[in-house]
Amino acid sequence: MRVCCSHLVLAAILWAMLCTRAAVAGTNTTELFPLTVAEFGIELNWRNRSSSDVPHSRRKRYISSRDMMALLDYHNRVRSQVWNEKLAKSAESWASKCIWDHGPPHVMKHTGQNLSITTGRY
Repeated sequence: MRVCCSHLVLAAILWAMLCTRAAVAGTNTTELFPLTVAEFGIELNWRNRSSSDVPHSRRKRYISSRDMMALLDYHNRVRSQVWNEKLAKSAESWASKCIWDHGPPHVMKHTGQNLSITTGRY
């Protein structure tokens, strides 16, 4: 279980790195650092891209379709290993003990309490 969760966390971190590394590049520089993700066999090399015709504040940020598919495949492979029946039963047991009411007023004197329920549909 720990290995599966760590893979999921790794996938989230790598995805965040892909999104933020391109966005964090300095605004006065025309060269971005190469970004390599060995786990997926992805290599995003930004050095050879010309951005002289693009204003510095409006550089396009994207993940190629090949990189998106690699991330999605990895996510799906790791996510399929995460389900744990014992954990699901424990969560269901815990949720069934939920009291649908406001908490004690002495705990949150200066803060309101909102209750909400949804079906998961949009």
